[in-house]
Amino acid sequence: MLRLRRLPCGGAGKASRQQYPARPAPACRANDLLEDNMAELFSDEWMKALKDAWNAEPEVKDKLAEIGFNSVIACGFKGEDQPRGIFKVVNGECVEAGAYDGSDPDWDMRAEPSDWKKWAAKGIGMTGLGMAFTTGKLKFLKGDFKAMIKDPRMAGPFVKSFSLMGQIETD
Repeated sequence: MLRLRRLPCGGAGKASRQQYPARPAPACRANDLLEDNMAELFSDEWMKALKDAWNAEPEVKDKLAEIGFNSVIACGFKGEDQPRGIFKVVNGECVEAGAYDGSDPDWDMRAEPSDWKKWAAKGIGMTGLGMAFTTGKLKFLKGDFKAMIKDPRMAGPFVKSFSLMGQIETD
C-alpha cells in the first residue's frame, strides 16, 4: 500500500508532489503531506495496487465475472524479453498480481513507458485504444486484440482497466 508521510515543515499547506526533501518553510501544517514512495510502473507493489483497484471496480470485476473471464495478463515494455508485471484473473476477480513470475500469459501487452503513463493518467477510450493498436503504440505479443475489441462484454472492462491505472501513483 502506498503511504503518505508528513513533510518536516515544508510545502504550502496542501498536498505536495515535490521531491523529498521539500524546501524548508517556517512552520508545518497538519496537511503538509508527501507520498512516502511512488511505485515503479508494473513493479510488484504497483501490480498489487492495480489488483486492489480492479477488484473494487464493478465495471471491470463484475462485468468480467458475468462472462466467466479467466486469464493470465502480462504487461511490460517494448523491446524487453519478458513482461514486467503479471495479473491473474479467475471469474473476473484478480486473484494474484505482482512482478512477472515466469507464468505463461494468455495476454502479453507491451508499450513504451511514456505511453503507459499517458494512458494511465488520461485514460483511453475505445477509439484511442484502436489507434494505439493500429499505430503500434500498444502491441499484443499474446492475445487476440481484434476478437476482444469486437466483444463489448470484454472491450468495455478492458478500456476501463486503463483508467484504474491512473489511481496508482507511479514513478
